[in-house]
Amino acid sequence: MKHLIVLALLLAAGCASSPDIPENSDPVNYRSTQDAPKTTEDANAQETPAPEDASVTNKEIPSATGPVATVNNTEISAEQFNSEIMRVLKSGMPPALAGRYKDTIVQKLIERELMKASLKAENVEVTDAEKKAKLDEIQTEFALAAQQSGASLDDLVQQLGITREELDASVVEAIAIEKVLVKRGMAEPSKEDVRRYYDENPEQFEQPESVKARHILFKVDPGASEEMWAEAKKKADVVFKDASKAKADFAALATKHSEGPTKANGGDLGFVPRGTTVPEFEDPMFALKKGEVSEPVRTPFGWHIIKVEEKRDAGMVPFEEVEERLTQQFKAQTMREAVEAYVADLKEKATIEIHSENIK
Repeated sequence: MKHLIVLALLLAAGCASSPDIPENSDPVNYRSTQDAPKTTEDANAQETPAPEDASVTNKEIPSATGPVATVNNTEISAEQFNSEIMRVLKSGMPPALAGRYKDTIVQKLIERELMKASLKAENVEVTDAEKKAKLDEIQTEFALAAQQSGASLDDLVQQLGITREELDASVVEAIAIEKVLVKRGMAEPSKEDVRRYYDENPEQFEQPESVKARHILFKVDPGASEEMWAEAKKKADVVFKDASKAKADFAALATKHSEGPTKANGGDLGFVPRGTTVPEFEDPMFALKKGEVSEPVRTPFGWHIIKVEEKRDAGMVPFEEVEERLTQQFKAQTMREAVEAYVADLKEKATIEIHSENIK
């Protein structure tokens, strides 16, 4: 199923994650005065699945002993099913849950076989130039999503748990499917449609007052004595003297002194909307002018030195700022609907037999 997941991602490459809710501002990664994850590594560290139950055995993992389905006289082998099960498990699914997804995996393998046969019958050609253009597009979008300008396709395949050859094959297949969908009548969303959606849904494009800020955090543990707070304040005061100098490199100071996950990003918090942090942090931050640095600010999590780099007033995000992203979201939704209709047509015309008895 990993191949199918990758294929779905590629079909929507360049599109935002939600088709109807625009992501019209920089990501907000700061919901309290503690640092939020800014990188994939930080996020993964906070969302690591619980250790698998030691009582889980291989008997609880579905395994095929013969063909799991026949599609137009073509068998979907036990090896294909078992391989997809292993990929699902490697992606992090607990073995005890794998059994619930065996029917879904069979259906996805059937859909994959139907699309493969359809593309062969259509004799769709994909040029090297088209493949390269799509790969470049994917790399750009992946780098943006990962917030790492140097993120490469090698990083992507490692994250997806596939090989580069599998990525290339999925890219070619995605381009071919898109060509078939266009041939079937799928059309690009018009600028008029995008503008109409923007005009009819103003509440989705409102942005609150926000500031782009960096901070340097000196952690103090909950329940610490006042002496420990005073000791941390001394450290913060020393760094503040350097941070408040006219030509101080605040990002470098944050990287050197901050005790939170954002230190690797120079203390960058991105744009922080009003109302998303605790008052002890928010009030002094919003009181700063652009370019100003606060004296050490005490919150329940420690002492913070804050620098405001940019300020945004509340109001509607201009259409020009969201047009490209919203267009891609419309395209993604159109693509998903077209793929669903395409697969439904293929299934309706196909002869499909499912051999559930071969899955133990």
